[in-house]
Amino acid sequence: MYDGWLPHPPDPADCAAGLLGIREAAAGAGRAAGDVTPALFVSVRIDEDAERARRALDAYARAVYGMPLERTQAAVTGSGDQVLARLGRYVAAGARHIVIRPGAPDLASQRDQMERIAALVPALRTLS
Repeated sequence: MYDGWLPHPPDPADCAAGLLGIREAAAGAGRAAGDVTPALFVSVRIDEDAERARRALDAYARAVYGMPLERTQAAVTGSGDQVLARLGRYVAAGARHIVIRPGAPDLASQRDQMERIAALVPALRTLS
């Protein structure tokens, strides 16, 4: 009945496996595989220091969800190039729309992260 699928598993392989199930369900309902657009909801933290990025996103997850980053939805951290490569794994798994939430708790860091994420958009468009 839907035209989109927005999972948030932490691993691209889970996205690929889930997408197979979605496409099978669509075919079982008489719909073409392309009738359902796969997407990704992912928290992102960009920092040239990959460990600092991971710690910052973990702190964000603990503040927002009350649990460590590893127990939440898809999350990608690292330098801009690392984030682009990691998002590329989700694109390779089938994601066609990416909904990015910056992992930043305050307005100043949100603005910084949005600028860093926006700089990746042209390269993200070439991945699909």
